[in-house]
Amino acid sequence: MVWGHLLVVVVFIPTIALTFINFDDDQSFFFNLSMGLISIACFGSLGMMAGGVLGLSALFPSKYTQAVMIGQSFAGVLAALMSILCQAVTSDVILNGRLYFGFSLLMCFISLATYYYLTTLTPPIELEDVDGLIENEDVQGFDDGDNEVSIETQASHFPPIDSEISSENHEESAQNWTMYTDIIKKSAIDLTTISVVLIVTLAAYPGLTSLVHSTSRNHTWNSYFSAVASFLLYNCGDLIGRSSANSLRLPRKYLLCIAFLRFLLIPMIAMCNVAPRAHTHAMIPYDGVFILLVILLSISHGFCITNATIGATMSIEKESRELAGSIISLIGVTAAMMGGVFGVLIIKLI
Repeated sequence: MVWGHLLVVVVFIPTIALTFINFDDDQSFFFNLSMGLISIACFGSLGMMAGGVLGLSALFPSKYTQAVMIGQSFAGVLAALMSILCQAVTSDVILNGRLYFGFSLLMCFISLATYYYLTTLTPPIELEDVDGLIENEDVQGFDDGDNEVSIETQASHFPPIDSEISSENHEESAQNWTMYTDIIKKSAIDLTTISVVLIVTLAAYPGLTSLVHSTSRNHTWNSYFSAVASFLLYNCGDLIGRSSANSLRLPRKYLLCIAFLRFLLIPMIAMCNVAPRAHTHAMIPYDGVFILLVILLSISHGFCITNATIGATMSIEKESRELAGSIISLIGVTAAMMGGVFGVLIIKLI
């Protein structure tokens, strides 16, 4: 995870530096280069860091997995607030971008320092396990008199000396494949729920929702409408959904049904005051309806994805949960990519 932090930091520095160079004559090059750098940063954050953190939290009780999910949502709220603050401080879009990326770089350093601090702490779970083994008089291999581990017990943890390396590698590969398939089979419904939720969310947010304009005549409300009604409101709703997930658990089949019902939100948001639009016209030009749809989209996203993630990790044996967390992260990134492509097609159609 340290390399993920460093990769994000290394990428953000030239991204900020690009804002000091005049690219008015070749704006497409600036856009493509910036998108390439941000893609590398996403690989470091979502691919390397998020997957590792989620896999690690899966080793602990479900409240830790929920805490990771809440932390991700809170980061979205913080980013939305920072965007509004930058917009309020200056109307210069270039300076606005510098402040926003500078804040992101600062958060990377804070995250890296926090992670380094955590590595210096002694995990209490290991101490509890050791104490439990020492105090347990019925553990096989412990002598009742002096609490020493017998030679037979120690030898049982090591393979025979004359075993062939090739056969060991073959058995290890077979075990790994069995572990992968076992994780997917046991958590298939939860993984499907996570995929469907992310596809729907990324198809509508932020690409489609950010194109919705207010029909109000209030200039101030129009200026902050997208930042507040789309980004801040969505992240706050997502935070509420994730926070309530562990206290309100639903069966897997119900979560999957809710995930598929969320597809109805996409055409309803597309009917709002989206601009520009070339092939259709706005059928629901009301700010209040759009805000209600964003609330439904965000709360259902946070609730379903947190419940499904907890359900997927808890349905797996403890020794496989870290791998399960990494698989969930990989499937989530893939589903998010599919949702983003779906969202682009929707924007082209309207």
